Amino acid sequence: MPDPVLESASVAEAHVQDVALPVEDVSNKELKSRIKKYFEGDEEALPSVLEAILRRKLAGKHEETDDELMDELEVQPRDDVDDEEFESDFDNLYSTDEEIEILYSARDIVVKRMVKDEYFNMDDQQWDEMIKEVVQHGYLKDTEECEEILEDMLSWDKLLLGFS
Repeated sequence: MPDPVLESASVAEAHVQDVALPVEDVSNKELKSRIKKYFEGDEEALPSVLEAILRRKLAGKHEETDDELMDELEVQPRDDVDDEEFESDFDNLYSTDEEIEILYSARDIVVKRMVKDEYFNMDDQQWDEMIKEVVQHGYLKDTEECEEILEDMLSWDKLLLGFS
Protein backbone atom coordinates (compact mmCIF):
# COMPACT_ATOMS: atom_id res chain seq x y z
CA MET A 1 0.00 0.00 0.00
CA PRO A 2 1.48 3.39 -0.98
CA ASP A 3 2.40 5.79 1.78
CA PRO A 4 -0.22 8.62 1.86
CA VAL A 5 2.31 11.13 3.22
CA LEU A 6 4.69 10.52 0.33
CA GLU A 7 1.84 10.65 -2.19
CA SER A 8 0.53 13.97 -0.89
CA ALA A 9 4.05 15.42 -0.86
CA SER A 10 4.63 14.46 -4.49
CA VAL A 11 1.22 15.84 -5.51
CA ALA A 12 2.03 19.11 -3.72
CA GLU A 13 5.42 19.27 -5.47
CA ALA A 14 3.81 18.71 -8.87
CA HIS A 15 1.25 21.43 -8.13
CA VAL A 16 3.94 23.92 -7.10
CA GLN A 17 5.93 23.21 -10.25
CA ASP A 18 2.86 24.00 -12.40
CA VAL A 19 2.38 27.42 -10.81
CA ALA A 20 4.42 30.08 -12.59
CA LEU A 21 4.94 33.41 -10.93
CA PRO A 22 5.44 36.46 -13.14
CA VAL A 23 8.96 37.41 -12.07
CA GLU A 24 11.29 39.71 -13.96
CA ASP A 25 14.44 37.75 -14.75
CA VAL A 26 17.93 39.07 -13.97
CA SER A 27 20.60 38.49 -16.60
CA ASN A 28 23.99 36.91 -15.91
CA LYS A 29 25.66 40.22 -16.72
CA GLU A 30 23.45 42.14 -14.27
CA LEU A 31 23.98 39.61 -11.47
CA LYS A 32 27.75 39.64 -11.98
CA SER A 33 27.69 43.44 -11.93
CA ARG A 34 25.82 43.48 -8.60
CA ILE A 35 28.16 40.89 -7.10
CA LYS A 36 31.22 42.81 -8.31
CA LYS A 37 29.87 45.97 -6.70
CA TYR A 38 29.47 44.11 -3.41
CA PHE A 39 32.94 42.57 -3.59
CA GLU A 40 34.41 46.02 -4.23
CA GLY A 41 33.30 46.93 -0.72
CA ASP A 42 29.80 48.33 -1.19
CA GLU A 43 27.90 46.50 1.56
CA GLU A 44 24.73 48.36 0.54
CA ALA A 45 24.76 46.25 -2.67
CA LEU A 46 24.11 43.00 -0.77
CA PRO A 47 20.28 43.30 -0.74
CA SER A 48 20.26 43.81 -4.51
CA VAL A 49 22.47 40.72 -4.95
CA LEU A 50 20.09 38.67 -2.83
CA GLU A 51 17.09 40.06 -4.71
CA ALA A 52 18.69 39.14 -8.05
CA ILE A 53 19.41 35.61 -6.83
CA LEU A 54 15.82 35.22 -5.64
CA ARG A 55 14.43 36.51 -8.95
CA ARG A 56 16.64 34.10 -10.89
CA LYS A 57 15.58 31.21 -8.65
CA LEU A 58 11.91 32.06 -9.07
CA ALA A 59 12.34 32.42 -12.84
CA GLY A 60 13.92 28.95 -12.89
CA LYS A 61 16.07 29.68 -15.93
CA HIS A 62 19.61 29.85 -14.60
CA GLU A 63 20.25 26.72 -12.55
CA GLU A 64 23.34 25.61 -14.47
CA THR A 65 24.84 29.07 -14.92
CA ASP A 66 24.23 29.88 -11.24
CA ASP A 67 26.06 26.71 -10.22
CA GLU A 68 28.97 27.70 -12.46
CA LEU A 69 28.94 31.22 -11.00
CA MET A 70 28.98 29.85 -7.45
CA ASP A 71 31.95 27.62 -8.29
CA GLU A 72 33.72 30.65 -9.76
CA LEU A 73 32.99 32.82 -6.70
CA GLU A 74 34.04 30.17 -4.17
CA VAL A 75 37.63 30.21 -5.40
CA GLN A 76 37.95 34.01 -5.46
CA PRO A 77 39.79 35.36 -2.41
CA ARG A 78 38.35 38.36 -0.61
CA ASP A 79 40.92 41.17 -0.55
CA ASP A 80 39.22 43.12 2.22
CA VAL A 81 39.42 40.34 4.84
CA ASP A 82 42.70 40.07 6.68
CA ASP A 83 43.90 36.90 8.37
CA GLU A 84 43.42 38.26 11.88
CA GLU A 85 39.81 39.26 11.21
CA PHE A 86 39.04 35.87 9.66
CA GLU A 87 40.76 34.01 12.47
CA SER A 88 38.88 36.04 15.08
CA ASP A 89 35.53 35.36 13.40
CA PHE A 90 36.39 31.68 13.06
CA ASP A 91 37.39 31.45 16.73
CA ASN A 92 34.12 33.07 17.76
CA LEU A 93 32.11 30.56 15.74
CA TYR A 94 34.09 27.40 16.47
CA SER A 95 35.83 26.61 19.71
CA THR A 96 38.10 23.89 18.35
CA ASP A 97 41.25 25.39 19.85
CA GLU A 98 39.84 25.09 23.34
CA GLU A 99 38.33 21.65 22.79
CA ILE A 100 41.33 19.96 21.20
CA GLU A 101 44.50 21.00 22.97
CA ILE A 102 46.77 18.59 21.11
CA LEU A 103 45.90 18.79 17.44
CA TYR A 104 48.18 15.85 16.65
CA SER A 105 45.62 13.59 18.32
CA ALA A 106 42.60 15.13 16.56
CA ARG A 107 41.77 11.88 14.80
CA ASP A 108 41.67 9.96 18.10
CA ILE A 109 39.46 12.61 19.68
CA VAL A 110 37.05 12.56 16.73
CA VAL A 111 36.93 8.75 16.79
CA LYS A 112 36.04 8.80 20.50
CA ARG A 113 33.28 11.34 19.86
CA MET A 114 31.91 9.39 16.91
CA VAL A 115 31.68 6.16 18.88
CA LYS A 116 29.41 7.98 21.35
CA ASP A 117 27.22 9.22 18.49
CA GLU A 118 23.98 7.28 18.03
CA TYR A 119 24.33 7.43 14.24
CA PHE A 120 27.88 6.06 14.13
CA ASN A 121 27.16 2.32 13.89
CA MET A 122 23.82 2.28 12.12
CA ASP A 123 22.49 -0.91 10.64
CA ASP A 124 20.31 -0.97 7.49
CA GLN A 125 17.08 -1.00 9.49
CA GLN A 126 18.05 2.09 11.51
CA TRP A 127 19.14 3.80 8.30
CA ASP A 128 15.83 3.08 6.56
CA GLU A 129 13.83 4.25 9.59
CA MET A 130 15.76 7.50 9.74
CA ILE A 131 15.25 8.20 6.02
CA LYS A 132 11.53 7.42 6.33
CA GLU A 133 11.16 9.73 9.35
CA VAL A 134 12.92 12.62 7.62
CA VAL A 135 10.70 12.31 4.55
CA GLN A 136 7.49 11.87 6.58
CA HIS A 137 8.12 15.01 8.60
CA GLY A 138 8.73 16.96 5.41
CA TYR A 139 12.32 17.87 6.18
CA LEU A 140 13.39 16.47 2.86
CA LYS A 141 11.44 15.65 -0.28
CA ASP A 142 14.29 13.94 -2.12
CA THR A 143 15.43 10.77 -0.36
CA GLU A 144 18.43 10.45 -2.66
CA GLU A 145 19.77 13.81 -1.48
CA CYS A 146 19.23 12.77 2.14
CA GLU A 147 21.06 9.50 1.61
CA GLU A 148 23.99 11.31 -0.04
CA ILE A 149 24.26 13.66 2.94
CA LEU A 150 24.13 10.81 5.42
CA GLU A 151 26.65 8.76 3.44
CA ASP A 152 29.01 11.75 3.49
CA MET A 153 28.52 11.93 7.24
CA LEU A 154 29.44 8.26 7.51
CA SER A 155 32.65 8.97 5.57
CA TRP A 156 33.83 11.51 8.14
CA ASP A 157 37.17 9.76 8.49
CA LYS A 158 38.12 10.68 4.92
CA LEU A 159 38.07 14.32 6.01
CA LEU A 160 40.88 13.58 8.47
CA LEU A 161 43.31 11.87 6.09
CA GLY A 162 45.97 14.46 6.85
CA PHE A 163 45.91 13.48 10.52
CA SER A 164 46.42 9.75 10.07
